[in-house]
Amino acid sequence: MRPLAAVVVALIGAGAPCGAAIVYDAPAGLTSAPADDRGWNQTGSWQVGGGVAITPHYFLTAQHLGGQVGNPFVLDGVSYPTVSFGDIPNTDLRVVKISGTFPTYSPLYRQAAGSENGQVVSFVGFGHYAQGDPVRTLAIQNGWLWGSATAKNRGMNTLQQDTDLGGMGHYLDYVFNPINGREEGVYTAGDSGGGAFINTGGVWRVAGITYSITQFYTAPTDASAINAAIYKPTGLFVKDPNNNFVPATDAQHGYATEVAAYLPQIDKLLGEPLPGDANHDGLVNFTDLLVLAQHYNSAGATFDTGDFNGDGRVAFDDLLLLAQHYGQTINNPPAAAADAAAIAVPEPTAPLCAALGIGFLLARRRTSSELRV
Repeated sequence: MRPLAAVVVALIGAGAPCGAAIVYDAPAGLTSAPADDRGWNQTGSWQVGGGVAITPHYFLTAQHLGGQVGNPFVLDGVSYPTVSFGDIPNTDLRVVKISGTFPTYSPLYRQAAGSENGQVVSFVGFGHYAQGDPVRTLAIQNGWLWGSATAKNRGMNTLQQDTDLGGMGHYLDYVFNPINGREEGVYTAGDSGGGAFINTGGVWRVAGITYSITQFYTAPTDASAINAAIYKPTGLFVKDPNNNFVPATDAQHGYATEVAAYLPQIDKLLGEPLPGDANHDGLVNFTDLLVLAQHYNSAGATFDTGDFNGDGRVAFDDLLLLAQHYGQTINNPPAAAADAAAIAVPEPTAPLCAALGIGFLLARRRTSSELRV
């Protein structure tokens, strides 16, 4: 295969939104939401691809899909006009604000960049979900042509590694393997902007935004690119850096722009939520503290239930984050980390003292219960 920087093919479709997954053990594709959602209800259509709702008022998508302010983002059949764009330099990520309020959204994956490796990922998109005719060379099946039918659909895979794709940004990388019973899939054209979701703490969180696949393959007797999902490259060809055809040696790869590598930039563009602002009203106050208290020590948590550090659990670390931002608003953000050492700790207000008091009581209750045998 050619160097990664040269082989990726952006997944832009033509016409209506299309793309998503050819699934190895599902010839007719997967076109309904799984019982545990896996990012299904948070993925909508944007331009000729997709996007993922990440707060009540913003979605994340791919820059290369283009679009203009005023164009609609459609989620669960409802159209939301867009009002502003924010691009993250030197990446394919775009944060878009909408007019209106999403009924649901996906928390961002907030673990360390690179921690996604080896984890199961769910991806959702729109389009070529059914297996077409088999692709065969030398009496060996290589994969399937993309079917013609298009609709919202999904697939699964296991992340192999994260890569910089030759200096073009940080990407999650997976490969299309012939595995039964795992809903193993790979992207098809038009899938750009859709989400790659990882389950942490019982919650599916968006960890990547679909970017590309490796270059198209060709048959031994025809230099035309094959629009297909390829899991076995035997007998197929690709072009080398000198534009010469050489034998293919690898199955098809899919790439998604890594969210964890760009969390500070994404958060800056969002301007929300503040750490501790569980109800997203732009203010960290006693209402947010009550939300945290009601879900304290619970697993499978989200930001909305008090999991402010994104580890899937409401615990004392989350209470400390709330306390550190108590009384702040979106228009009065915390000081930059570099200046933190020079800032005196403010005199605690009565509600903040109550916050810490409730936290210590909760911590004591948790500790005593965990010591019981």
